[in-house]
Amino acid sequence: MEEYLFKALGYRDSIFVDVESPLLFHLNTYEKEIIDTESVVSYDQYIRGRVKEEIKASFQAALKESLKTQKSRSQQGFIPTIEIPMTFPKGLSFLGEGGKIDIDGQQTVNLSMEKRSFQEVVGYEGIRTSSFFNPKLDQSLKLKLKGTVGTKIHILIDHDSQREDERKQKITLKYQGDEDEIVQLIEAGDTRLSLPSTRFASFPGGSKEGLFGLKTKLKLGGIEIQAVATREKGETQQGAFSQGAKIDTLTLYDRDFERFRFFYIPEVDSITEIKVFKDEGAGVIPGVTVQGYSYYYNILTQAFDTTLLEIGNYRLLTEGEDYYFYPGSHVLELFNKLSEDERLAVYYKTTSGRTVGNISREPLTLSLIKPTFYPANMDSLFSHQDTLLADLWNYVIKNIYSLGTKNLDPENISIEIYRDSAGIFLDGENNKKYLQLFGLDENGDGKVEISRNINGITYTILDADKGLLIFPFPEPFIIDSLTYPDSIIYKKPRLESDEGKKYVIKVVTKKASELLSLNQINIIENSEVVIYNGRQLTRGVDYNIDYESGTIVILNDEILKDPNAQIKVTYDYAPLFSLKQRSLWGVRFDYNILEGLSLGGSFMGRSESALDKRPRLGEEPQKAVLTEMDLNFNREVPFLTELVNKIPYLNKEASSRLRFQMEIARSYPNPNTEGDGYLDDMESTDDEVSLPISRFDWKYSSIPLDEYGSELDTTYLAEKIVWASPIDLVQAGDVYNNIPEEEKDDALSILYLELYPYQNNPSSFIGLSTLLLSSGYDMSDMEFLDVIVKGKNVKLNIDLATDISENAVWRNRAGNVVSYDPGKIADEDKNHNGQLDADEDVGLDGVEGDDSKWTQTSMDDGNDDYYYDPNDKHNFSRINGTERNGRLDTEELKVDGVLSLYNNYYEYTIDLNDTSSAILVEENANGFKHYLIPLKNPEYYRKIGSPSFENIRFARIWFTGFDKPETLMVVRIKVVGNKYKKIGIFTQDTTNPVNDSVESFGVHSVSVKDDPLYTSPPGIKLERDISGRLETEHSLAIKYNNLGIQHYGVVRRLRVKTEDFMSYKKIKFYVKPRPGTSKPYPVIFVRFGDTLNYYEYRYKITSSEWQEISIDIDELTQIKKAFLDTAQSPYGIYSAGNVVIKGNPSFTQVKAYEIGVLNDENSPISGEIWLDELRLSEPRKEPGIAYTGNLNFKLADILDAGVSFTRQGDNFQTLTGNLRRSDDRNYNISSTLHLGNLLPPQWGLRIDISGIRSRNISYPRLASLSDVILTSEQK
Repeated sequence: MEEYLFKALGYRDSIFVDVESPLLFHLNTYEKEIIDTESVVSYDQYIRGRVKEEIKASFQAALKESLKTQKSRSQQGFIPTIEIPMTFPKGLSFLGEGGKIDIDGQQTVNLSMEKRSFQEVVGYEGIRTSSFFNPKLDQSLKLKLKGTVGTKIHILIDHDSQREDERKQKITLKYQGDEDEIVQLIEAGDTRLSLPSTRFASFPGGSKEGLFGLKTKLKLGGIEIQAVATREKGETQQGAFSQGAKIDTLTLYDRDFERFRFFYIPEVDSITEIKVFKDEGAGVIPGVTVQGYSYYYNILTQAFDTTLLEIGNYRLLTEGEDYYFYPGSHVLELFNKLSEDERLAVYYKTTSGRTVGNISREPLTLSLIKPTFYPANMDSLFSHQDTLLADLWNYVIKNIYSLGTKNLDPENISIEIYRDSAGIFLDGENNKKYLQLFGLDENGDGKVEISRNINGITYTILDADKGLLIFPFPEPFIIDSLTYPDSIIYKKPRLESDEGKKYVIKVVTKKASELLSLNQINIIENSEVVIYNGRQLTRGVDYNIDYESGTIVILNDEILKDPNAQIKVTYDYAPLFSLKQRSLWGVRFDYNILEGLSLGGSFMGRSESALDKRPRLGEEPQKAVLTEMDLNFNREVPFLTELVNKIPYLNKEASSRLRFQMEIARSYPNPNTEGDGYLDDMESTDDEVSLPISRFDWKYSSIPLDEYGSELDTTYLAEKIVWASPIDLVQAGDVYNNIPEEEKDDALSILYLELYPYQNNPSSFIGLSTLLLSSGYDMSDMEFLDVIVKGKNVKLNIDLATDISENAVWRNRAGNVVSYDPGKIADEDKNHNGQLDADEDVGLDGVEGDDSKWTQTSMDDGNDDYYYDPNDKHNFSRINGTERNGRLDTEELKVDGVLSLYNNYYEYTIDLNDTSSAILVEENANGFKHYLIPLKNPEYYRKIGSPSFENIRFARIWFTGFDKPETLMVVRIKVVGNKYKKIGIFTQDTTNPVNDSVESFGVHSVSVKDDPLYTSPPGIKLERDISGRLETEHSLAIKYNNLGIQHYGVVRRLRVKTEDFMSYKKIKFYVKPRPGTSKPYPVIFVRFGDTLNYYEYRYKITSSEWQEISIDIDELTQIKKAFLDTAQSPYGIYSAGNVVIKGNPSFTQVKAYEIGVLNDENSPISGEIWLDELRLSEPRKEPGIAYTGNLNFKLADILDAGVSFTRQGDNFQTLTGNLRRSDDRNYNISSTLHLGNLLPPQWGLRIDISGIRSRNISYPRLASLSDVILTSEQK
């Protein structure tokens, strides 16, 4: 451009350099005359600018060249292809020459440092504070490598260290032979298997994805051989879907109203402004929460009742995001319902100008709407505070039920209400449906109304947008029109599992959807086979699939519009966790004998291994071997078409064809290669709640109550209690004498206690308390209180409490009883921020002071300073001090800002000097005593107040009866139960009823750590855990005391899923009387079935050693059949020797196990029986056979005819299927004569004559709905 301007007009840009400055002048000249100066810069600036321009120009040129070659390089990685010059020796020259590698990927490395500090992390003495720098190195690598060696060896590596599923990493090494070579393919690593679509030895879609191992293909003349030895990365699953509409069924009970989501504020005036606050529990969070006092607001007196005060740290909720308030009805709706122990309070103003609460200063003053707890039963109120809490329970709206989903179409909702009458569901009473009785269906059309007009007011019944069902009565299930009300749901905030289920609300919703959820993630790519009405669909055309989420999107309009569409999906998925390894191996050959005639055969096997040495039923290691031969003939028969064309007016072009296929297979299934499938090895049957051992979990206790319900006289409060949790005072062998030698030197954590009486008075008492669980443990099914303790001259009292007073007491240095005002919480958190600030660690007395400078006039307790010297590690005298201990201390157990004074507990007492006590199991040589106390036997506990075993929240241990300093070591205190629940004691002799005050029966788990006399059944090999320690083997222990004549006790374990025993021939287990159990021994019996129908097998114990009991399953089923064939009623009881049949049980439908002991002697008996290794044995491994064949004949376009037959025998198993339990046969003959095609074409007639005949025969192994194996004649 510059040159053009100069030539045409005389203009030119020039650079003038002033050497002296040095400056550069950018000048515009015209015919060599300066007309303008564009810029003046220094020489250095000019050079830097020119360098930048040169770099920019070079980069643009390189980019331009890169864009030109982008298409040719699109397949390369970031690193260009590396060519490797390579020449092979003469013997390997067939591999070709050279090699190359394509690499693409990235690696990142992040290094960070952090400082960590730990202080007594597990709460045991001897674990000290430590601080260290922890370097953290994070690396990630993505690598994709493709390489070739010569021309026949190919390598692929696809690795990403960030992939959560390691099975998605890919590595493949492949040799690809030439067409004329014997070795066609050798592939190692990730691979797939393709097989011909045979009937019995193939996979859905003809291929199997997700394999890792070795695959080879060989070619010998006309024979092609394929062999695999691989491990399967995934599991196969199949799903069936009805695409017309997605139908969801929700079952609700009358108890399932939207608890703690909707609240009514009982205000006589209209509310003009409201603020809603939720207690966040922890300390004050600046800018988020603020401390507040919430009281019960008495609407009659229009004042707060200070009897009920709850202190919390409140967060202001946002209307529209957290809640909505309906001013006209005074209803408050939370968008997220509260849990049982959360607190809610409000501040509001009314139209009359009244203000309820004060939020202008801290702490806030609020009206309590929902407390942290309610009385256990509204019919049992013991105080004014209980009455106020019960009134707050009335604030909870109890007539709204969630339908489980929002944005529903009312036309696609069906709601029905039933009453459960002993398992029979009734939909109404007094000639009215329950929908009408509850006011939901006014016109009686069977549909719930959208809304109703009642007394001129329109009430919403069905809120489809929010998915809510709203009854037009505040407490619908106690309305007068109900003959059978269910009032318990409105009286008890916390219901038992079997309460509040008198009425059932069944909700069925329909939603049209183009999405199919497989309910699995990590689907293996390309493994899915989608079948619609028998036709296989094509991905990308008929559907798309998201392999990660397991979601299929239907694209085909035909399917979407088909209301009866049936879709089956078979797929492989990679489970996140799998304890099984699956292998696939075998050989397949195909031989083309001549054109149109081929012969094939397969020898394939699949196996599953199990890591568990005692595999449970349904998780057994399995193996299936399949042998198969198939013959295919498919050829045109031209002379037949020529023969047809001899008819003068016919000239058929359609070919004639004959096709014949035949396949025969034999399978060798083994449903359990280990032999035994465990129903229960008794290793995980125990349920337990342990009281803590760490000293940090215990606090000074409140004063226990005497037999009259009054507090004990504090005159006798002991001088002092010291508690610690050392880890080096006791070794495991000191307590458990029978454990393996390698474990006897292990340190054992204990609760160490020192007790100091007051003035050596034997009436001295003192204790500790702890919170077990704020929401409470359900101990209703627990059986025993299990205690191991060392000590003497003390009575140990253990209180299990629903409620227990939190008003702790202790003595100060002057010997005075310290018991603070029950209305004031003794704690260090003076600013209530939930954190220990610098000036707050002064102890529970609230006074800072040095104990070494204490005087009689000091306000400080004088004995509350914390001190512990690890060099004097067994001196715990000051370890419980609360001043300067670095912890935020409080006397509260459930830290909620309310000092509870309630007492509702069970009290158990152990006299440590009583060696003849029935609850003493054993005292070992080291003085450790093991006690087992029946938890619910009133003989062993005292009841204070109204506790409930369904809700045990606190525990207290306290001590009395010591007149000098004593030391105790508590190894464990735990409440134990079992997954085998006690049903009770019953009698076979109606003239000899059960005496509950004398007879007892219970169940617990036993091991070498529970009983020093315990030994394992013969043949059990103990395994080592991941730390290398031998496992502790357990048995089920059934304990009976004074069991009456012809009386029996039963325990039951319900199964989560129905179980099928019929893959086995035997049931086996071991039994043994506990050493010390006197003869005569009882009869042990087991039952299998359900509560109304069961098999019972009895065995009279005669030996003191372990005895193995074996039950023949087929023998029991035949006894049942003989009984039912002659029984007048299928609900009776039949006995034959040691077998009892009740009803019509089936080993294919086992829902429960029951175990019991029966006294068949002439006097009461007592003792304990151990039972172990309940298992199925001798799997059914009979081979199965199958064959199929079909013959198809086509005569031009005139005749189509076919014959087919298939048989799949009993116990036959394909590569992908389950074991068959029937011998199924199918025969089919069909033909179609296209008569119109025999007539002159100009007639234009179409006449088809078709005929088909088919027959399906099934010979089941088992009788219908039964477990009886049929004979050939019975089939």
